[in-house]
Amino acid sequence: MDEMKAFYHDSITKERIKRIDLTKEYICGMDPVTAKDLDDALSINDLGNGIYEIGVHIEDVSHLSFLIVKTTSVYLVHKVIPMLPRILCEELCSLNKDVERLAFFVFFRLKSEGEVLWDSFTGATSVIKSCAQLSYEIVNQIIEGEIQYCQGFDENVLKDKILLLNTIAQKKRTKRLEGSITLQKSKQRFILNSDLYPIGYVEEKRGLAQFMVEEWMLLANQFVDKKLIEYDTKTAILRQHKPPKAEKIEYYRNLLKAFGLKEMAENLDVSTSTLKMIYINILFSCKSLKLTMAKVNDIQSEEIKLILEFRLLKLMEAAQYFVVDDIPELEGRHYALDFDVYSHFTSPIRRYPDILVLSKVIYQIYMFLTQKIINCS
Repeated sequence: MDEMKAFYHDSITKERIKRIDLTKEYICGMDPVTAKDLDDALSINDLGNGIYEIGVHIEDVSHLSFLIVKTTSVYLVHKVIPMLPRILCEELCSLNKDVERLAFFVFFRLKSEGEVLWDSFTGATSVIKSCAQLSYEIVNQIIEGEIQYCQGFDENVLKDKILLLNTIAQKKRTKRLEGSITLQKSKQRFILNSDLYPIGYVEEKRGLAQFMVEEWMLLANQFVDKKLIEYDTKTAILRQHKPPKAEKIEYYRNLLKAFGLKEMAENLDVSTSTLKMIYINILFSCKSLKLTMAKVNDIQSEEIKLILEFRLLKLMEAAQYFVVDDIPELEGRHYALDFDVYSHFTSPIRRYPDILVLSKVIYQIYMFLTQKIINCS
């Protein structure tokens, strides 16, 4: 363990001169109260004229890939089996408060009403020092006005930045949900006794803090993957989500009829899109699904509502990773998010595909800058 610590601290010393120093910036982590593998943090700066620069800062473990023995962290009911050695993911590589960490940042700009400026991407390796590590519960209380300051920090600066991050994120989320669909409303955390038998559960509902962080992570993933495809049109790693299959849609329509909801069943549109020749199966209108979800939510019977919501989840195909050169362009869309391009890079401590994407984008940016220097010399 001491050797691991010495190795990591030596890495920071060697890497520091190659990276942008952001240790003086207001960078803040927001995570579940039980989280130990802290791999992302946020920042925001007001550039004036209604333009804001959002920073998403991700722990850079790409130089430690030789230590990875699993493809993902596994989250069980009572414990986590981490992808990286625990000393790394919970301590040395975790973006803990007031300690320097190697990171990769993505800066992008939005207008105050949530409009994304897609040509504003900046990404590079950095050294950061998180000024605060806040739980979602605390952030939600700040947003709701229940907490007026964050003890130990400049309460005005940090609180205002959190509120600003949230305000813009919620506007951006509203725009995104015009096309995207979201099904998960809450999750259950089981309470276990000393013998690990479940004796109850707690329903954990998502608040504005969770939605805020989710929105910035989604956007950071989009920016990185758009840039990665720009650099690498052959081997970029993306995440594909296909539309529901026709037989699943028909099953759901029959289920609606069985519950006496014939009008909903008839309005469940199955469109024969022009993409049919590409996808092979019939596409299910995303707009139609969103309308169905809204109607299901209005059903009075809680039992019927739970069944229909569960079956809506089962309509969805499993998302999967792919190499961009392996399939036609239009098949690479992410159906549920309604994104042309999407992948993962924001959780490299717990997902190996994120490390692959992170390593690729760091390499491609390095090669781009190197070529630019050569061309200017």
